Amino acid sequence: MAASLVLAGYLLAGCALAWALFPGRGALWRVWFGFAAGLTLFMWLPALFAFRLDFTMAAQKASLGVMGAVGIASGVMVCLNRGRARTSGQSIQTGQTSSQPSQISQTSRSSQTGPREPLRAFLVIVPILAVVAAYLQYTHTLLPVGGALHTGQSTYGDLSLHLSIATSLRNASFPPEYALLPGSRLAYPFLMDALSTSLTLWGMELRWSFIIPGSLMCAHVFTGILLLAWRVTRSERLSGLALALMVFCGGFGFLYSWDLVGADPSRFMEIFTGFYRAPANLTDVNIRWSNLLADMWIPQRTFLAGWVVLLPALSLTLDLPDSGRPWRDAAVLGVIAGGMPLIHTHSFLALGLFSAGYLGWRCVAERKRTVVLSGVAYLAVTLALALPQLVTYTFGQASAEGFVRLHFNWVNNGGAGLRDSYLYFWIKNVGPPMPLILLSLFDLPRERRPIAAGAFAIFIAAELVEFQPNDYDNNKLFYVWYLMALPCALAFGARVYGRLGGIRARQVMAGAFALLSVASGVLTVIREWRGDYELYSANAVSMARYVEDNTPPGSVVLTATNHNNPISALAGRKVVCGPDIFLHYHGLDYSEKMADVLRFYADPEGSRYVVEDNDVAYVLVGDYERSIPGIDEAAIARMYDLAFEAGGYRLYRAGDDVGAEAKPEPDANYPDG
Repeated sequence: MAASLVLAGYLLAGCALAWALFPGRGALWRVWFGFAAGLTLFMWLPALFAFRLDFTMAAQKASLGVMGAVGIASGVMVCLNRGRARTSGQSIQTGQTSSQPSQISQTSRSSQTGPREPLRAFLVIVPILAVVAAYLQYTHTLLPVGGALHTGQSTYGDLSLHLSIATSLRNASFPPEYALLPGSRLAYPFLMDALSTSLTLWGMELRWSFIIPGSLMCAHVFTGILLLAWRVTRSERLSGLALALMVFCGGFGFLYSWDLVGADPSRFMEIFTGFYRAPANLTDVNIRWSNLLADMWIPQRTFLAGWVVLLPALSLTLDLPDSGRPWRDAAVLGVIAGGMPLIHTHSFLALGLFSAGYLGWRCVAERKRTVVLSGVAYLAVTLALALPQLVTYTFGQASAEGFVRLHFNWVNNGGAGLRDSYLYFWIKNVGPPMPLILLSLFDLPRERRPIAAGAFAIFIAAELVEFQPNDYDNNKLFYVWYLMALPCALAFGARVYGRLGGIRARQVMAGAFALLSVASGVLTVIREWRGDYELYSANAVSMARYVEDNTPPGSVVLTATNHNNPISALAGRKVVCGPDIFLHYHGLDYSEKMADVLRFYADPEGSRYVVEDNDVAYVLVGDYERSIPGIDEAAIARMYDLAFEAGGYRLYRAGDDVGAEAKPEPDANYPDG
């Protein structure tokens, strides 16, 4: 209950801040912006205090005090703004002079009524999508099934990484280390997972600390896409269509899934039962335009949090050159952008590329002094806040071998030439919107040309440079290109549709376009809705609960390097070496540690140095450890006392307190299997 109240407090403080900073905006936009501000405060404030107080309740209480001060100060600003608006209105009505009467009158009317907003589309579409997203969050996040914990297909891999960060940050000193590789600074953007840690410190169960903010952020992102599309098109129908095409993106993958169904009907069911055989993700036929909802926002929590901050930043960027208060808005935008690197680095990069293209186009085309100066102020504030994060965390990781490098045409280029012809690759992956996006470039109204310039600044950079060892991860840039290019393309399509007024088949054509654009995404979401996989067995859960309750925080446990490790993910303890599927793509040097793990289990007596050099307190022997070639479990049992056993899991005490405690009997809290 306390955690929910704290979360609500941050959201209310964010809304108060939005009302204070943007009195002329519509209510929907301000609530949306306020939720982003509140969530950002909840991610950042405890982390800032943790550098002095560690990530403890003391840091939480200190940040709560700052949050309260922000809320109160914002409330005072709102009251002052309303007082000024009333005074201005009265002075105009009584004939008193004003230096800018027309501007004051316009501002007063705007603050009272606000601009028109896509309320009907918001009330009809967003709740439906939010329910779908919340259900996926519920089923994909440590779903209890007979003592075991289950998940879905898309989260089967990534969830354990985020759990290991969230659980290991409890009471951790800052800057934090990887629980999966002690001694290495945690350079992965960790603030989204830190938010879950904060909720657990306030008493929320680990599972719900993931589900609640994840569901809230999904609804926030849906609303943001709708508002951005409306900002470009000024059409509720086109905004709703843009939202649907974003959420259910997937390209023409469904055609490959349905191929030869007539000869073998079982191929159709493979869409819903095959592991990574969803229509939006068929690597064998080079379909890589993964569905945003099922494959990105649900499993990749930092990507989701990044979009929570990215969308308001894009909205402010679009309006910055025309703002009535460019200096203030540039400062606000700079603060938002400057806080993004430790929330999601790719979103920060995408925002920078879009801003460069958009503001650069407007600078050249309009040659207005305010455009240049507001852009410079925005850049200065952003760099002042972002550079310390980039230097301390990101640049060191990105300088590792295989990180930033030239690479043409994304995943279509395996190094030996393009797998598909260039244009065919993009059309089959993005689907029907891709030709429309390209055609729209030849008929863009003047006001949309800077948007296209910003969008394609992202596209060109992502087509030429890869920013992470995993080729696939450049999609986190391409999706932002798609987000900004799609409304322009739909507006072009609407004009073409209007010119086909004498053709009765135009409605069929429009319906076919929409259906073909979302078919792969809808099937992928249905497949994910049905997905159910055991991530942690009941015995693994019992072992993790014992370790969490009976070992000091920060203890190091020697385990196998499986990704679904209950010690690091559920108990929040450090392991000597985590899985290479995580560590490799984070640019970490783990080869020696991984070799030590394998060497110890094969020859415990000859490899005691592994325990000593890594300050190992416990050694685990479970299903994954027994799969290590040549494991000598008998030697481990001779060397160390058994601390706990749950089914096939055995935990041996290897620290200084060896033999100090007898094995506890299984009880209701730690059942044996």
